[in-house]
Amino acid sequence: MISPQWWRSIVFALMAFAGSRLMLWSVAAFSYSLLHQPVHLVGMFLQWDSNIYLSIAQHGYILPVAVTGNESGKSNINFFPLLPICVSLLGWLLHPLIIAGTMFTNACLALAGILLHRLTWARIGRAAADWSVLCVMFVTGSFVFSSMMSEALFLLCSVAAGYFHDRQRLGAAALSGSLLTVTRLTGGAQALGFALDWLIRRARAQPATYRDLFLICLMPLPFFIYLAYMFHLTGDAFAAVHSNFGFWQQSLGYPFQNFLMIAWEQDPRLQIQSIIGLALLLPLLWQIRCFSPGEWLFLFINIEIFSSGVSKTSLIRYMIALYPVHMAMGRFCARHAGGRILFFMLALANSALTICWVHGLDTFF
Repeated sequence: MISPQWWRSIVFALMAFAGSRLMLWSVAAFSYSLLHQPVHLVGMFLQWDSNIYLSIAQHGYILPVAVTGNESGKSNINFFPLLPICVSLLGWLLHPLIIAGTMFTNACLALAGILLHRLTWARIGRAAADWSVLCVMFVTGSFVFSSMMSEALFLLCSVAAGYFHDRQRLGAAALSGSLLTVTRLTGGAQALGFALDWLIRRARAQPATYRDLFLICLMPLPFFIYLAYMFHLTGDAFAAVHSNFGFWQQSLGYPFQNFLMIAWEQDPRLQIQSIIGLALLLPLLWQIRCFSPGEWLFLFINIEIFSSGVSKTSLIRYMIALYPVHMAMGRFCARHAGGRILFFMLALANSALTICWVHGLDTFF
C-alpha cells in the first residue's frame, strides 16, 4: 500500500513534470510559429547528440562514422549503449523510434523526479524536496531531458542508486548503479562512491558485510561486457575513448577549467556557460554536509572530468544529470530568498535556450 508521503511525492513530481514540459513545448512551438515554420511536437527536440543515439538505436554502431543530423560525419562508437538499447526495445511497441525515444526519456525524467523527492524529503525535508524537483524540471538545460539523450536515464539510475543505498537495499542500489556504467563514461564513479562509503562504515564498526562489498564489485560488470563487445566489433576494447580523440578531438585539460572560462574565453556562449556552471556549483559546495563521502567522490569524478576541457560546450547538461546538484539547489531555495531568485533566473534562461536548442543553433549544449 502506498503511503501518504509517497502519494505526495508522486503527485508533486508529476505535476512539476507536466508543467515544465508543457511550458517548454509551448515556448518551442511559439518560436516556430513566429518564424512561420511547421511545428513538429516530437522531432523539434531531436537535436545534436540525440541524432547519434537514434542512429545507434536504428542501425547499431556504425564504422567508421554515423551520417545523421547535425552530427554528420562523426563516429558513434563513443556513445554508450544503454539508452539506444532501451529505445530499440520500446520501439517494438511504439513507432517510429523517435516517438519511442522521446517517451522513454520523458518517463525517465518523471520517475527520477519522484525518487529525487523521496530521497530529499527523507534526508533534508519536505520543502527542500519540493524545490529540488522544481529545479530538476526547470533549471537551465532541463530541456535536454526531453530529448533522446542520456541525461534523463543517467539521472534516473543515479538517483535510484542513491535512494536504495540510503535505505540499505544494496542489491537494488548496486543494480541501479551498474546501469550507469553503460550509460555514460563516468558511470563507474557510483561504484567507487559506494566502495568508499562501505570502507568508512567498516572502519566505524557500522553494518558493512562482505556480501555488500561483493555486490559493489559486480557493479562494473556491464561496462566490461561493453568493452568486450567493442573489442569484438572493432578489435579495440577502448574504441570509445580513441573515438573521442580521433573524431571528436576531446581531451582532458586543466582541472575545472570550464568553470573559469569567463576569465579568458572571448566567446560569449562559453562565458555564459561558465556563469551558469558556477551558479549550479556554489550551492552544492555550500551544502557539503548533506552528502556522504561516497557521493562527494561520485560528484568530484563527474564534475572534474566534464569541466576539464573534455567538451567545452557541454558542461551544463552534464551537471544537471547529477542528482546532488538538485538536492543542494532545493535546500538553498527552501532556506533562502536568494536561492529562489537564482532558481527563477535559471528557469528564464532555460526558456531562452530551449528556443536555440529546438532550432539547432550551436549554443553550448
